[in-house]
Amino acid sequence: MRATRFAVLGLILLGGVNPGCASPPGFAVVELFTSEGCSSCPPAEAMLARLMEETRAEHLPIYAMEWHVDYWDYLGWKDPFDLPEATLRQEEYAKARAAGLFTPQAVLNGVVFPDHAWNLSEIRGDARRLMEKPPAVAVSLRVEAGPGPSICTLHPSLTGSARGGELQFTLVEDGLGSIPTAGENASRKLHHTHVMRAFRTMSAKQTPASGIAFPIPPDVHRADASIVALVRDPRTLEILGAAEVPVPLGDLGGGRPRTP
Repeated sequence: MRATRFAVLGLILLGGVNPGCASPPGFAVVELFTSEGCSSCPPAEAMLARLMEETRAEHLPIYAMEWHVDYWDYLGWKDPFDLPEATLRQEEYAKARAAGLFTPQAVLNGVVFPDHAWNLSEIRGDARRLMEKPPAVAVSLRVEAGPGPSICTLHPSLTGSARGGELQFTLVEDGLGSIPTAGENASRKLHHTHVMRAFRTMSAKQTPASGIAFPIPPDVHRADASIVALVRDPRTLEILGAAEVPVPLGDLGGGRPRTP
């Protein structure tokens, strides 16, 4: 299991950038639509893992998430990490582009669609170009444990024009994997990075002063989990701002086995 990437819990991150390092003015959000039932997906997931290694080493404002879709389950292996929200989100992008659904697919900031989701050079180049553009909305996020053992409280703060925007929270977890017994990846050891485990969306205007309750799935290993906050334009699907914070450890450490 990799070392936890956050040394301090409960701090405020403005775009998730190390303040001691020079950083681009903007950000890049890399969404990878994938499935354990698709044999083309492991190379794309390896690309994402490599990109995140570079991101952490260089303290770049890149936020990543694997969205595991459910439409490959018919081959006989149910992806243990698939959620309907992942397929619905990809369908939104497909409708906006008048395109079909396929995996793997990468989307950057909601508007850039690289030709190949496993091409690290292409995605790295797209991300760096996006990071040179100042964000329309600066996002900061503070997270607290409670009020219950499986809930954390989110306190987002937005600066800039988020009028009519959506505020979205995605819980992502590292160190996951499995060995499918059926489907295109049968008997193959799979590894996953920044897997979407829980999702909530709301109007950017609906941020109560008391905070937003966000449930943590009981099998999430909190030391490997974080929450990515996004502000999105619901008309264009462009992501206008982003930040990432660790999940408080609280009283639960999570019970899911690590990657086999």
